[in-house]
Amino acid sequence: MKNKTTINKIIIFFSFVFLFLVVEPASAAFGLPGAVNKLSGGYKSIYGATPVELPVLIGSIIQIVLSLLGLVFFVLTFYGGYVWLLAKGDEKEVEKAQGILRMAVIGLLIIVSAYAISYFVFSSLTKASGVNL
Repeated sequence: MKNKTTINKIIIFFSFVFLFLVVEPASAAFGLPGAVNKLSGGYKSIYGATPVELPVLIGSIIQIVLSLLGLVFFVLTFYGGYVWLLAKGDEKEVEKAQGILRMAVIGLLIIVSAYAISYFVFSSLTKASGVNL
């Protein structure tokens, strides 16, 4: 029993290491920090620059929320794989892991659809209003 607990602690440790060494740079590559910077108005807004326009603010909020939901998808996928790995052939645990993975994929499809819809709506609104972002 003690050996299993030690193995679980090691797996959890390496999971967090993986999370911070791989996922954080990936979120930086996909523009999450840039969205946060746009949302806050950048560093210049602290010193009295013009405030952020409403379309930019809404777009940045949507980008942040969708990025965080993508991170939730990754964590659920990782957890589902972890449960499946530790199932050791137990049908009940394998079904639980498959359910987690199935729901994670459905969630990802919803996230991608939400992004596509919001992109279409905001690009149509900005073209109709003549605002360049």
